[in-house]
Amino acid sequence: MKTTKEKADENIHDNLVNNLQELLEKNNDAEKGYTKAMKDAQNSRLKNFLKNQAAQRSRFANELTNEIRNLNET
Repeated sequence: MKTTKEKADENIHDNLVNNLQELLEKNNDAEKGYTKAMKDAQNSRLKNFLKNQAAQRSRFANELTNEIRNLNET
């Protein structure tokens, strides 16, 4: 039987993991959006900006994935 503190710690862990997973999903959607916009853009400066934004979101995704794994989750 779990103590109240153990239950609270488990709830905190679960909430943190859920929030990170939601953030990862939104981040992946943003990366896809920037990539699509980059392909559709005509202006080379705009294309470069959108490419950089997509690359940044990719880095964010890697960081979020690592944090989720550090919490022993997938």
